[in-house]
Amino acid sequence: MDTGGGDPDRGTLVARRAHRGGAAPLPRWARRGAALLPAGGGGGRVGGVRGLHALTLGDLLDENARRFPQRTAVVCGEERLTFPAFHQRARRCATMLSDLGVAEGDRVAWFAQNCHRYLETFFACALLGAVAVPLNWRVTAAELEGLLDSTAPRLVLYQRREVGDVADAARGEGGGSPWIAIDDPSSGGYDARRDAATSGLPQLDVDDDAPVLQMYTAAFTGRPRGALLTHRGLVAQNLAQIIALGLGAGDAYLCSGPFFHIATFMTASAHFHIGAKNVLLPRADGAEIARLIDAERITGALIMPPTITDVVAAAKAHGYRLASLRVPPTPERPDNREWLEMTSRLPGIPAGYGQTEVHGLATLNLLALDGMGAQGVASPVALVRLLDPDGDDVPPGEVGEIAVKGPLVMAGYAGEPSPPEQTGWRRCNDLGRREEDGTITFIGPRTELIKTGAENVYPIEVENALRAHPSVHDVCVIGVPDATWGQSVKAVVEPAEGATIDVDELIAFCRERIASYKKPRQVDVVAALPRTATGAVDREVVRDRRGGGGAVGLGTATATQHR
Repeated sequence: MDTGGGDPDRGTLVARRAHRGGAAPLPRWARRGAALLPAGGGGGRVGGVRGLHALTLGDLLDENARRFPQRTAVVCGEERLTFPAFHQRARRCATMLSDLGVAEGDRVAWFAQNCHRYLETFFACALLGAVAVPLNWRVTAAELEGLLDSTAPRLVLYQRREVGDVADAARGEGGGSPWIAIDDPSSGGYDARRDAATSGLPQLDVDDDAPVLQMYTAAFTGRPRGALLTHRGLVAQNLAQIIALGLGAGDAYLCSGPFFHIATFMTASAHFHIGAKNVLLPRADGAEIARLIDAERITGALIMPPTITDVVAAAKAHGYRLASLRVPPTPERPDNREWLEMTSRLPGIPAGYGQTEVHGLATLNLLALDGMGAQGVASPVALVRLLDPDGDDVPPGEVGEIAVKGPLVMAGYAGEPSPPEQTGWRRCNDLGRREEDGTITFIGPRTELIKTGAENVYPIEVENALRAHPSVHDVCVIGVPDATWGQSVKAVVEPAEGATIDVDELIAFCRERIASYKKPRQVDVVAALPRTATGAVDREVVRDRRGGGGAVGLGTATATQHR
């Protein structure tokens, strides 16, 4: 039964649609978690195709224990768990959660660094039909309090050693949900409670459309929003990455990035799916990363440029071998040649276009490495279009808003109304261009578009031109108010080590590579650009500190604007 305006492709939560065979009552997970589900109308299946019929992450946990009885699943510090051992721990964790009152649709918040206990908790939630909510452990007490208010968790698992003070301040004196410390060695701590539980949890009928992960993102509104990711979406993402990377038993992924970001979790999930090893680090540390690459023969890892320098230094100092690590295809800049020489040239992590709301990546460059567009082509489990403001496709070579359809589209934002469109397409609020060979180039968030006079300027194009200069280590381009043109282009430049920036020469260098109206009219030189927890340039901070602003919007793009 379709309730989404007659379009069976409309993707919504199972809680908002009638069950197969008639209008049955809502499942218990939907009734218990209704306040956090997207409100509004319902619809059919995401993408309209069942495909991976009823395969949940709990099913995968059970099957991998049978398929891979001797393989290592997880390495975390001194812990080395085979797939059967990890399976038993996750099932015991599920029983523990159930005994604490966690049921279908309930949230279990995780406020701690990377740890094998988080993966146990995630799969325990999958078995119960509950939802794991990894929270940023770097937030302040006030920020944590806000996240907890919007999450309404049934249980909070937290880490005393690293974030105990913040947790205590956010928790306050009130009652509410139980809080359990994962590093508490007493009988009330996580390990003791889990080990005291049984692994004989009854098999529950969990719907593959049900949310299993609530991951916070603030990419478009500036405020955290909980993207609801489903069993089926994660399984689909797993398979797409397995295909693109050719993952197998000999692979090993180093989880050095935090699990509260989809970039780390999606690739860890794909490795688990295929029976490969995941090695966990609580935080990115260059020396420890280098040691683990050597010791565990790591083949894939998401390592940010600032940390790469530390990894290379540690490898040279201690003789660690990095040859097993496959790095994604990147332009050979002077500051990464040594890194490329020490590692394998084969691709070890996926790259392309994506966002949390599509379970990670919607395009994969590994499927079109020789293409014109750096983001490759649509994932095998996604459809991708480039749209104008009226929702019509733009021709190849012109810029449009990226839209995605298929099982990768999230179920919605927790506690927010469902989007009004009835087509199943998610408009991603990002701009891209389909090249003549069918590949896709990511231009940037729609809100970062700079309007100077009647022309559109996309920051990434200016940044790419400036990064080619040998004196530039990194750069962030923003639009600033301009009394004549509405906005003008400003570049905030971080020099290469030991380099001096000649502003006039840099602007002339840029002018030789892109149209004159795109070149920066102002250049600020800074010792270091502000960065996010993942090592990316923090554009919001740059805009705030450097006078960014002015009207922006998606205008008409022409060939002269990107060639």
